[in-house]
Amino acid sequence: MRTMDQQTQFRDKLARLLTRTRLRVAVHGSARVLAVGGPMVLLAVWSAGGPFGPGSFLAAGLVFSLLAGLLALLWNQLLAPLLRLRRPVDLVRRIESDGDFANLLVAGEEGLRLPERWAGDDSVRSELRARLYRRGLKILDFLSPVEVARVAYPRLSFAGAVLFLTLGILFAVNAPQSMSLGLERLLDPWPETLTPPTGGIYPATRRDFVIAGQDMKLEAHDLAGGTDRAVCEIRIGQGLWQPLEAFSEPVPRENAFLPAPYRHWSCLVPRVHEDFDWRFRRGAIVSEARTVTVRHYPLLTELGGQVVPPAYTGVSVQKLRRLPSWFEVPTGSRLELRGGVNHSLESALLVTASGESQPLTLAGLDVFGSLKVDV
Repeated sequence: MRTMDQQTQFRDKLARLLTRTRLRVAVHGSARVLAVGGPMVLLAVWSAGGPFGPGSFLAAGLVFSLLAGLLALLWNQLLAPLLRLRRPVDLVRRIESDGDFANLLVAGEEGLRLPERWAGDDSVRSELRARLYRRGLKILDFLSPVEVARVAYPRLSFAGAVLFLTLGILFAVNAPQSMSLGLERLLDPWPETLTPPTGGIYPATRRDFVIAGQDMKLEAHDLAGGTDRAVCEIRIGQGLWQPLEAFSEPVPRENAFLPAPYRHWSCLVPRVHEDFDWRFRRGAIVSEARTVTVRHYPLLTELGGQVVPPAYTGVSVQKLRRLPSWFEVPTGSRLELRGGVNHSLESALLVTASGESQPLTLAGLDVFGSLKVDV
């Protein structure tokens, strides 16, 4: 076998060994990061997702501490070990430091990286290079990433990673609200909402409308203290206030920094069809009254158009002042539609029986569109 062929084989085997070793380091490093960093994250999310949670200052401190710990862990267990194996020269030096191979692999890698140091066509140099790469190939044949990158307690790392993933799934399934709230508090320790200036009950629902027939959820912040329950009261027109049952809910993320006493109330008003006023009451404490307006679905007040048959039929355009519920047109015809609605729209679609849709053009209270009839 020629020396050049041996050099190529040596280069390829060394490159493969480097790739497999880096993969092993990455896999085991990631497992250690999950095994140690995962519980840190779960503990932080759990502590931030409680009913009251930490204030803004403590939440920020928790976030910075968690990030510092995770970055240190990531660097120590994953990034630094990978950076120490960037090039083949790093690999052979590591192999030589762990085992005694008389610097054969170091010399072989240097011969590939610095060929000018090994240049020469005399028989002595050629024979020395041939012997060097033959012995280097034999060494690489039995070396594996397991021997090159030894890992302490690998099973324990993977067991810890699996345990973290299991706990994370259980946490997400059994306490999704707490997990979501904890994550939101950690991602945004300083929400924009300001603390109400005094104790009391404050309306928290920002939306002031509801689609006719849908349910409307009403919410309020309660900073008045005490243990009695609140009720939601609604009024239609100038009628009497009607009480509805209110329920206590976990603290929303944007108000996670509010100090105790603090509770959050919600009430569901089902199938709303009329405008109404609403407020929350707890004993003698009453919140500000607000109004919810009902938005009705748009109605199609008229629909007409014209049928443009294909040219091969020789049939003239047929105008339809009012579109019938059932009629037939030649295949390939274009149906041009014009309709009117009872109030302004943001968008409109034409939906076929097959489920396909295309947008319609809006002009005030008029809608326009066209459809090619192929089947």
